[in-house]
Amino acid sequence: MTTEQITYTRREAEALVERWSDTVLRVACTWTGNLQDAQDVCQTVLLKLLTQPEHFPDPNRERFWVLRVTVNCCKDLKKSAWARRRVSLEAAADAAVTMPEPGESPVLEAVLALPEKYRQIIYLRYYEEYGVDEIAALLGCKPAQVSTWLYRGMAAAVAAVVLAGSALAAGTLWDRYFGHLDEGQQEVIETLSRDLPAAESNGTTMTPLAAFGDQDFYYLMLEIKAPDGTVLRDYGEDEGYYQLFNPDAGESVTLLDGAGNDIRGNLEFEWMPRTGDSQVLTVVIRLWPIEGVNFSDGTDKVLHIPGLWVQSPDKIYTPVLSGSWDFNIGTHTGNVENRTLDTTGVTVEDERFGTVTLDALRVSPLGLYYRSSWAHGAEDDTLLCPPLEISVVMADGKEIYLDNTIGSGRDDECWYESYGPFEVPIDLSKAVCVRWNGVEIPLH
Repeated sequence: MTTEQITYTRREAEALVERWSDTVLRVACTWTGNLQDAQDVCQTVLLKLLTQPEHFPDPNRERFWVLRVTVNCCKDLKKSAWARRRVSLEAAADAAVTMPEPGESPVLEAVLALPEKYRQIIYLRYYEEYGVDEIAALLGCKPAQVSTWLYRGMAAAVAAVVLAGSALAAGTLWDRYFGHLDEGQQEVIETLSRDLPAAESNGTTMTPLAAFGDQDFYYLMLEIKAPDGTVLRDYGEDEGYYQLFNPDAGESVTLLDGAGNDIRGNLEFEWMPRTGDSQVLTVVIRLWPIEGVNFSDGTDKVLHIPGLWVQSPDKIYTPVLSGSWDFNIGTHTGNVENRTLDTTGVTVEDERFGTVTLDALRVSPLGLYYRSSWAHGAEDDTLLCPPLEISVVMADGKEIYLDNTIGSGRDDECWYESYGPFEVPIDLSKAVCVRWNGVEIPLH
């Protein structure tokens, strides 16, 4: 039981709960995908509101406070959660809130099937009617990034509704993952795409539906079809979720060179929404190796998948499909050369680290690499390197950011290097410059 003091009268408290409970529960359901978790978040947020020392004379300020606290509580919950959750349409429909039934709103159903970052921003913008700047403040990101995700997410949702059941749907495989792709982006993917043969083991067939990559990055959309009679069922939030690895058994997805040696790097995968076939799962694998490895050099680079498991909430791995599936992506990669930009004299001043220099910058349609150095360490030893921001500015003014990065450096030697993929493939012919800490480096 809380020892905090409720700062409202009984009537005021009842009015606040009535005014905000539905909104908080809707937002929490959208973020967590689980009604029980959403109810826990709702209870926490309402308690924080009722014990808030400051009362809000301005309704808009109160609304912003409630939504911000709800978002933060959802983030805290997900940090300790055992699974990356997707919104459950059944959970949303069962919630005691005013939301359309999935069958009544195909657009809502398509939105709820989007990747999490799009789903959350679309909900705040179109259901809670927050502006782009307000959403950026709520989520702690840039307004330009919010605008990009809104465009990609809504375009993908509308495309899913319009193309559902049509022959055109087969041509929008990557729209399901990235969001809507314009003609230039589609051309980039087509240029980088290569066919990969399917692999079969113990009756399970893994078929590459689509694959593309350049020197530094690779994307593989893989269909996993279980043997006849095997059902790959949907697991509830409290049961488990699918994994392509089992650390307890020393089994992991690996990338191997021609001699069978591990190629170190970063590997991520995301399960796509089910199509209704109980024998089939679809996963997108994204990987990029450590600096110095070239995917497009024509040498063997074999992606090895050891099986399929279900991981329970307490991290017990149950085998579902066993075998060995290999895909030689090194001989099936597009050969688009990266652009190394001239960074001579590109510097910024930092009050803690002195002069920060951009030493190297390389850009491709799928991502970028950069290296920076600085004059001296900061007096605050909790800061190991200067805060750095980097994006690609397109001709229409949109900024494209890195979706994830891996990096290395030496704070005692005052240097750091990092690289990662963009949020979406870009058409470099429509890119104007790279913006690094406010400094613009032309691409052309």
